[in-house]
Amino acid sequence: MNFKTEEIKTQFHIGKLDFRLSFILYSLDNYIKMNYNYDITVTEIWRAERHPGDVHTVWRAADIRTYDMPDSIKQAACDYLSHVFYTGDKSTFIIHDTGLGLHFHIQVDSDSDTMISNNLEK
Repeated sequence: MNFKTEEIKTQFHIGKLDFRLSFILYSLDNYIKMNYNYDITVTEIWRAERHPGDVHTVWRAADIRTYDMPDSIKQAACDYLSHVFYTGDKSTFIIHDTGLGLHFHIQVDSDSDTMISNNLEK
């Protein structure tokens, strides 16, 4: 796993990141690395609030770079996250552009349980 800056790398390792999010990022990175020989790049974890309810401010969100990620790997990441992790009726991730470029936004919410699917054979 790569990090855009040393500051983001430090944020990842200092123990404030929600453990569920940390697990998802490690798991995704391992899956992509083993199957596609590609390292994901985390571009943001904590930040000052940009909008009400910004989960980056409470260590429950991370962004992953996609501009240099091949489309096949983007699709594989989407499939993996959709298949392996679920939060009931809430999304674990989206791909969006909030004005700073297209990227994966992965988050866990305080009022939902992120679970590992019990049906991984499919």
